[in-house]
Amino acid sequence: MSEAEQQRINVTEDGKVWKTIVKEGTGECPKEGDKAKVHYVGTLESNGEKFDSSRDRDEPFEFTIGSGVIQGWSLGVATMKVGERSIFHIDSEFGYGESGSPPKIPGGATLVFDIELLSFHSSFKNKEEAITAANKFSDDARPLFRDGKFAEAVELYNNGIDALSDQWGKEVDECKLKLQRNLSIAYARCQNWKESLKNAEEVLKKEANDPKALLRKIEAEINLENLEVARQTLEKGLSVTKNDPAFVAMRSKLEAAEKEARKRENALFKKMVA
Repeated sequence: MSEAEQQRINVTEDGKVWKTIVKEGTGECPKEGDKAKVHYVGTLESNGEKFDSSRDRDEPFEFTIGSGVIQGWSLGVATMKVGERSIFHIDSEFGYGESGSPPKIPGGATLVFDIELLSFHSSFKNKEEAITAANKFSDDARPLFRDGKFAEAVELYNNGIDALSDQWGKEVDECKLKLQRNLSIAYARCQNWKESLKNAEEVLKKEANDPKALLRKIEAEINLENLEVARQTLEKGLSVTKNDPAFVAMRSKLEAAEKEARKRENALFKKMVA
């Protein structure tokens, strides 16, 4: 028996949906009705041709277990734990059947999905339940952040955002704003400047003069070498906060980055004219 066969796990008793685990996950598995967030790549088993990929779009896919997706997906993802990455083989009976999904998926096609379960949460009866869950994620993240476990804190803050994904209203916006502010800081500690900037800008859409978000935006723009934008944001931050020491310190960082950029430009110019 090959190694691949030893690792094969039947999702359905008849083996028409099966998986091999590439990376183990932790915790509980989602159940029907839960909201799951995944990354995936879909290919045809017959020739390996790719027909869809959330990774190519750089945007995770969210869905409700048991609704809105092929049956093989709901059955398969319900066997996964958060952080798990598995390769699923899904017979057409649990996929798109004999009719397929033209033009990319022919009738009777067995599909192969490389799926990573990023997170999931239970459906909530109402807005209050969702906010309570989001606040719990935020509270649980606080000691992790304090202990320097920034990546783990990021995961919990994102779980809080996910819990609010189907909710609307002022209280939801306030809770989401707090999570995004914390995410911007936590991503900065992980030196993930793109995500830090993204969350800072989400805060600034709602609170244009938020000092913490302005500070994180400046820091991210410096590290992404968008120095002109960083300078503009710094001037705004200094004005809004009346020269708060944190912004004065950030000015020194920006000036050092600008000086280094000028040195590189001068060196490049000398090389070009030599």
